[in-house]
Amino acid sequence: MRKAITAVMLTTAMMIGTALTANAAASISTFIPENPVVSEDSEATLAEGATLIVQNADTSAYENETVAQVVEQFNDDSTVTTVKEVLDTLSVDTSGNTKTSSGKTVNATLYEAITPIFDLAIEESDGTVHYMSISRSN
Repeated sequence: MRKAITAVMLTTAMMIGTALTANAAASISTFIPENPVVSEDSEATLAEGATLIVQNADTSAYENETVAQVVEQFNDDSTVTTVKEVLDTLSVDTSGNTKTSSGKTVNATLYEAITPIFDLAIEESDGTVHYMSISRSN
């Protein structure tokens, strides 16, 4: 009788397991709006006709080679790179907690990434893309 109950429980667990769907990482549009906008509270402004865009990381446009290498490694599906490894490579002190701009204390080494790194860029009306705002309101 004990074997029969165990077999029924294992069969039930297998049936439930096969009925569950495996979820891939969510689309970037789940985390960042497809057409992000500059907050009205921001000091930065965009030139007339320019828009913010979210795109796959274009490391060839990065000025800092170390950052480009970290992003490429982090986004490589064949490797697993932790947030701590990224911070260590970028020489961020991970020995203690960090204060956020809102005053909260966090330990960045406890975080796990759920998406690859993406670029938030500026697309001009002529289609050119860059990463720095060329006009600022003062």
